[in-house]
Amino acid sequence: IHTGDLHLGSPLKTVGKISDRLQKSLMDSSYKAIEKIIKAAVEYHVDFVLMCGDIYDDEARSIRGNRFFSDQLEILEKENIPVFIIYGNHDPIGENVDFFKLPRNVTVLGAEDVEMHEVCDASGRPKARILGQSYGSPSESKKIHRNYKPPVDDLVNIAMLHTGLDPGSNAYVPCSPQELKEQSDIHYWALGHIHSPTMVSDRSPVISYPGIPQGRDVGEKGLKGCFLVEFTSPDDIQMKFIPTSPVIWMVREISIENKQGLENMDHLMDLMIEDSRGIFDTPPGVPLDCPIIGNGYKPEGYVVRWEICGRHPIHDSLISDNQLEIAEALVDKMN
Repeated sequence: IHTGDLHLGSPLKTVGKISDRLQKSLMDSSYKAIEKIIKAAVEYHVDFVLMCGDIYDDEARSIRGNRFFSDQLEILEKENIPVFIIYGNHDPIGENVDFFKLPRNVTVLGAEDVEMHEVCDASGRPKARILGQSYGSPSESKKIHRNYKPPVDDLVNIAMLHTGLDPGSNAYVPCSPQELKEQSDIHYWALGHIHSPTMVSDRSPVISYPGIPQGRDVGEKGLKGCFLVEFTSPDDIQMKFIPTSPVIWMVREISIENKQGLENMDHLMDLMIEDSRGIFDTPPGVPLDCPIIGNGYKPEGYVVRWEICGRHPIHDSLISDNQLEIAEALVDKMN
């Protein structure tokens, strides 16, 4: 499994009054998403899990997040599933330490240099090689990907890297997709930093971002998850997307252009409620040419931002009224 950008300790951002039940659901959703990743690793009997940076949202580790994270990784330890971690710009290694010790199945790749580790089968035969390097500070301006130089053999080489894929960046490992493709003998670039699931290259070398497991605000809308990756050979890679986000952020547009019968805010809220009924009838998709698996996955709920467009006399009321009050009134009307 390829994941990353867990951002433990980062709250979801909402506007207006929400119920206690919804508040708890939002607070717990990031943790539930990680639980889904761990359960998937066990269910699909994976050989290892890669976590590619920004495990925590801040250099100062969240105590709750660190305890939770350690407990979840212990589940994988009991299943003899190794975990490889690099830290990113939000949680550089620096002088920070974990409050709770991570279990023995976890390998944290350091910040001093690129590290290489082999994953072996039950007989001790190497199956794959993992390469990676963590951030030592909140920015990494060196082209560290150039130091990913595995031996030339028949092993699958997987490179973990936290980068924005911006060759002009001075902060997040400057490099371009073409530079990664030109790096010899790397078959899969397991990236972190971009929060949308993205397939940069679907051929060897595969270059992919799994995205954040749970969106935190409307800027991280849509279905979120992780990748299940299978190698049958270094050049034959099959990828599937596993949904993990209990809560999905959405943006919906409602046109009020020449809308008949629209006389006041109550009528507008009725339109929004009517529009909301179709949300659960439309399965959330992921913008990837990649199969989605997840045993009938259904989100717990959606956080929706409606954008009202078009010319109508009610426009002046929308502009002058407090939109926070409108949102709160809509919640009351839905309840």
